[in-house]
Amino acid sequence: MAQNYFTYVDLKSDLFEEAKIFLQTFTPRRTEIMCKAIEQAAGGSGKMLKAIRDFRAVPCKPIEYVETRDIAIPSDFGDIPARIYSKKTESSAEKPLLLYLHGGGWTIGDINSCADFCQNVAASGMASVVAINYRRAPEHPHPAALDDCICAYKWLAQNADAQGLGSKNIFVAGDSAGGHLATALTDALIRSKLRIPQGLMLFYPVTTFEDRHSDESYKKYGTNYALDAKLMDTFNNVYIPDKNLRKEASPLNFKSLPKFPPTLILSSGCDILLNQDEEFANLLLKHNAKVRHVCVRGATHIYLTMPGMPKSFSIALQETLDFIKKTRS
Repeated sequence: MAQNYFTYVDLKSDLFEEAKIFLQTFTPRRTEIMCKAIEQAAGGSGKMLKAIRDFRAVPCKPIEYVETRDIAIPSDFGDIPARIYSKKTESSAEKPLLLYLHGGGWTIGDINSCADFCQNVAASGMASVVAINYRRAPEHPHPAALDDCICAYKWLAQNADAQGLGSKNIFVAGDSAGGHLATALTDALIRSKLRIPQGLMLFYPVTTFEDRHSDESYKKYGTNYALDAKLMDTFNNVYIPDKNLRKEASPLNFKSLPKFPPTLILSSGCDILLNQDEEFANLLLKHNAKVRHVCVRGATHIYLTMPGMPKSFSIALQETLDFIKKTRS
């Protein structure tokens, strides 16, 4: 895997055209509206943010041969809502299990955000999937979301069999903020000397909370490319308000990277996070971790959880299935 650690995927010019059409669906004042809603919620008025969350929480069209089941994972902080995806007529007991952590800047995503991707993974028959609703900022800043992810992972490792799911191969995946949480979860497990995931799948993940405005990708894609720099700053400010905690919470600074499991990173070519994702992939490689980094040229942020970029979505799905197949024990 390491020999082919960095790959560019470019489906000629049509992938860029797909992104162009996708971006035209965004409301012109989208960033301004979202930042205002998040800041109001941080100040105690969450009405506007709730409206945005509800708007984004629309269930996707179900796949007929995929079964979904909602459960509650117990924790010291209250039950964690979770959804299990499995292929009908097939036993999940021996299949790999994928814990999926949704994105949305730790503030606006939910279990429905990643539903389409999760059910497509389950539909392939390659793995069963469990997605969770972790606590969100600004009501619950760091480390609440991470605590929920750790709790969910530990619970699945102990209770997957009782749920009819396989426990031998547990993978963890996430997009954007969820990619950060998947990485932070692995770091926490390594530091606690607990069982780590069989592998990680990170889609345009956040890998640092430190200032990256000088990055070329920040300068080039800081506005009008799905994830604006101003919105990213707002996400960071409400998720980790205490700036003294940001360095330690940044995956680029983790001391545990030499012990990381095989990792798949998909970055987007038109995304402010591109440079930090490249740096994280190189850092893993430097520490002799097994890593495959695929840059989808022409893709923007958020294509995995918002409809409109089916080619990019398909690339991510196929890379995920191939990774599970090659990495499972």
